[in-house]
Amino acid sequence: MRITFIVPSPQWLTAAGVRIRYKRLEPFFDKKGCIICIISVQDVSVRLIQEADFVIISKVFSTDSLYIISLCRTLGVKVGIDLFDDYFSEPKLSIFRKFHDWLELASKIIDFILCSTDRMKHVASKFINPDLIYKINDTKDPNISFSETKSFVEQKSKIVSDSKSFNVLWFGIGDNPYFNVGINDLSNYSNALFQINKLSPLINLTILTNERALTAKNLTRISRLPMQAKLDIWTEAKEINYLRDANLAFMPVSHQRFSIAKSSNRCLTALTYGCQVLSNGFDLYSDLSKLIYQSTRDFVADYKNGTFRFNQDTISVFETICSTSYDCEAEVGKFLTFLQSKVFTLPARNSVKFCIVNSKPQPLNPELNIRNWLFPIIDGSTLSMTADANFGIEKYGDIIYFVFANHLEDLLLERWHKYLRYKYPQEAYAELNQQYRILSVQYVENSIPESTADLERLITARYAEKNPDRILGLLQSEIHQSIVYPCLRNLLMILFGCENVFYSDCHTRIKPLKVRI
Repeated sequence: MRITFIVPSPQWLTAAGVRIRYKRLEPFFDKKGCIICIISVQDVSVRLIQEADFVIISKVFSTDSLYIISLCRTLGVKVGIDLFDDYFSEPKLSIFRKFHDWLELASKIIDFILCSTDRMKHVASKFINPDLIYKINDTKDPNISFSETKSFVEQKSKIVSDSKSFNVLWFGIGDNPYFNVGINDLSNYSNALFQINKLSPLINLTILTNERALTAKNLTRISRLPMQAKLDIWTEAKEINYLRDANLAFMPVSHQRFSIAKSSNRCLTALTYGCQVLSNGFDLYSDLSKLIYQSTRDFVADYKNGTFRFNQDTISVFETICSTSYDCEAEVGKFLTFLQSKVFTLPARNSVKFCIVNSKPQPLNPELNIRNWLFPIIDGSTLSMTADANFGIEKYGDIIYFVFANHLEDLLLERWHKYLRYKYPQEAYAELNQQYRILSVQYVENSIPESTADLERLITARYAEKNPDRILGLLQSEIHQSIVYPCLRNLLMILFGCENVFYSDCHTRIKPLKVRI
């Protein structure tokens, strides 16, 4: 069996999510006779898809994922998506509409969904049959044995009694483009640090995070913490070194939907290195509640008594929990059983017709640019025929036509085939290297008179004079897209029987403008 994981970029190949979720399990897949391949979306090719038995796409919310899913369907390869974070349960917020629309469409053409928490499984169940959703837990690092963890716990328990420095560590991604998390949570729960700092003059705080998170606002938050912090930029090696020396991992969790859907990985990692864990706020790490603190008061009391919750007597509890829920070999075995029993035996799903409207057309990897495109692709900004679209509106002489490239006309409803004519590409479209087909707008209007109003609006938007100003031009384009959306949807249904339309940029192109009244 061969499983191919596809991630957003080459940088993601070294990210913590890929390292923990896929690379850590690779030796255990090998033991089961299963080959896994982890590639970035830029490196996807038809050959790599054909060689796979299963394809799993992670955190690629662009149109690229829809191309790849459609290609998998065409080649008979089972395809799923791995939902890391919850960007999908608040569709009423415009910034998340694109993610919700993407999952709504993707769930109609994939075979299964992976997630790492019960919360994300609940979110995914609103889009696909729950039997086709599998939760594969993030796992304990198998390179650190339980005897090593026991040694860490024993060494660190002596620190308080010996009156040596007590090291507090906050580590992880310190920001998110959509949610106030990370450094913001650390700041919001800083009263815990205030109480801890009063315990001894030997308390040290280290913040290990990504460089992007160290904005002016977050640096101000850090400067206002009740104890001076050492800042360092995250790397895998640094995380290991700091965890080896840390006595307490401080990891507060806010109650917003994004935060409560996260996995237990950070807490599990801290415990593996023998750290005490204080997690104020939402009870994200309930599976490990017997070993960690949720109350600063409880931690302070144990510190004064010199006995901590994670100790030599509770190591066995930690080992039992890991063996039951976070064991690499067990997780791989159960996951492969799911694929073989639930996914591999699935009958071929019915074809789902959809269209992509690109607000910012991007050329696809040439190896994926297969000759017979599987769905209409429209330039949403102009509605014209471009090199990155296979469907548009053009005027030849006095007549306006719908234009179809790369054999898109094969997807037209049968009733329109008799009206098609050939048109050879002009120099601007020479890269298509083939003739394309045209269909008179007038023929469509005569055949379906009730489409007249929609066609008039589309043509008006297509040939409206474009504002040369960059900002005003973007605003005009957004307004046109909003106005013609129902018209375009009706047209696609008339021509292709297509019910699903995905806007690649979903009206988020224009940043908020500051204006003086």
